[in-house]
Amino acid sequence: MLKTIDACGQLAGALSRFLTHEQNVGQVCIAAAEVDIMIGQLHANGMGAIMEDEKIRRLQRLAQRLLAENLPDNEGIAFAPDRLINDALDAGEQALALYNRGLSTAADKRLAARFIRKAVGHFWHAAQHCISEAQREATLSREVSA
Repeated sequence: MLKTIDACGQLAGALSRFLTHEQNVGQVCIAAAEVDIMIGQLHANGMGAIMEDEKIRRLQRLAQRLLAENLPDNEGIAFAPDRLINDALDAGEQALALYNRGLSTAADKRLAARFIRKAVGHFWHAAQHCISEAQREATLSREVSA
């Protein structure tokens, strides 16, 4: 884990120096290759399935965002209650999968707790949007009837 942290720090530094023209792309690639090797070791040491699940989830979210950007009216789509609820359910499923793993470790349980907190946050956010929409509709109906 510490070697991975070190490799990531070296990559961050190489990228920063590349942006300021102090390093060439070859040096960035060397640092990136080291990070790639470290990530491969994380995969081999039991984190592969979780990482792959998260990668799929993030790629799906990216695809949704890119699709939303190409729609004509995408204002507020990222925080629509249905999307927030779906994200909360996804986080809940991830937490359940981590918690129910056969060899669930303390780290898995902490990560599950993180996903549960994320799910709760999304549910609260969705609830607030629903309340706001209901209040807006009530205000509009009072104005129309007046």
